[in-house]
Amino acid sequence: MPAATRYNNHMPASREPISATEFDALAEFRYQVRSFLRVAERNALSAGLKSMEYQFLLSLKRTTPRGQANLAIFSERLNLSSRSLIQLIEMLVARKLVERRRAGRGGPESFLHLTSKGEQVLHQVASLNRQELRARAADIIGALNTIGAR
Repeated sequence: MPAATRYNNHMPASREPISATEFDALAEFRYQVRSFLRVAERNALSAGLKSMEYQFLLSLKRTTPRGQANLAIFSERLNLSSRSLIQLIEMLVARKLVERRRAGRGGPESFLHLTSKGEQVLHQVASLNRQELRARAADIIGALNTIGAR
């Protein structure tokens, strides 16, 4: 779905009827997602991270091998204002989970990278979250298949 459509809060409702099975699937999907997010937040906290800190580390890990991401991309992915994002980055740099590296020869541009400490804590939380998703996968996929079937 295009981003413009995905974020448009004024989309007209579909006239297609929703069956009882689809309502059940929508409720199950919502339950599974909310439950997973609650567990993921606890996993982050158990590793000494706030949920948003974990989400940033995960986003940084995702973008690093593919190229350099700018602040606008992180702001969009985390749904944060630029000011809040910069504060988050400053906290992560101070905790030595993220570091800045200058791009090229003395240019003003710098890039963010995970430190070994950041990699370690990210891997710890991501492993727990992957385990949780694997446990929920059948229920999530079942609900999505029901909703997506026409």
